[in-house]
Amino acid sequence: MPARATKEQELEHEGAAQMSPPSESSGTSGQRFMRLDIKQVSPTLTVINGARVVYLGNNPKKTQAWGHTILQKPVQHADGAVRVLKEISKSGFSNYDFNKYGDDGEVVPGRLFQSPGDKDLDGRPYSVCEHPEHLRLFLRGKSVDGHPEYEVLIPEAYHRFMEEYVRRKERFRTTVESTYKDTGGVTARHSVLVAG
Repeated sequence: MPARATKEQELEHEGAAQMSPPSESSGTSGQRFMRLDIKQVSPTLTVINGARVVYLGNNPKKTQAWGHTILQKPVQHADGAVRVLKEISKSGFSNYDFNKYGDDGEVVPGRLFQSPGDKDLDGRPYSVCEHPEHLRLFLRGKSVDGHPEYEVLIPEAYHRFMEEYVRRKERFRTTVESTYKDTGGVTARHSVLVAG
């Protein structure tokens, strides 16, 4: 049963379960095994500097909020220069405002995406989003009629990272959904709570 609980923890926490530090052990057949430290395997999230999310819908006061935020910390380097270090925090919320109007009711040009060669995006409200999970959620956003609600624009330097990140997260999501269907809608946590 412990092996099953470990697998369910992995599914539930996306590989964030705590395990013992690496150490060697010999099995009964003389084969050598090493413990895996999941902290060393779990990927750290990269801040996607300069990513943009363009709102394609028609709600003039559209906003979106998701848990977790990006912290900015000033760091002074040896050369005396102060640079901003960005890191992802698991606390707080990030709010994305796609309202193209200011408090005075006038359109704020700085909130509109400028892309003269692309009539679908030019003049639409946008927001800067640098959190990879939020970018993935925006990618999944659909309008009531099933059309994409957002266009996510990733700087070229981060494009490959984001493709891999989205691929991995979507593979995990479909695995969890499949497991949930296979158990008749009962998750491991629910099983423990009902039985206990």
